[in-house]
Amino acid sequence: MSPISPDHTSKAPAYYTLDGTLGYPVRVYGRTVRLQLNVRNLLDYDKPYYTTIRTLAGRNYRDGFYYIEPRKFLLTATIDL
Repeated sequence: MSPISPDHTSKAPAYYTLDGTLGYPVRVYGRTVRLQLNVRNLLDYDKPYYTTIRTLAGRNYRDGFYYIEPRKFLLTATIDL
């Protein structure tokens, strides 16, 4: 739980997400095909991100949160005509 300071602000722990892209051109039947792999949230950060803190009876409670999008892979192929 993050404590609330006297000026009514609170600090949440930092988090980082890492995305990666890898591309490679290949020749198929005399045409260039570009293959690309994108990975979102490469480290698969899966903890909730809290957006608000509520005070009830003098105690602070984390309220309002969402999860970062889970790791996602996207493979694309582009053909030069």
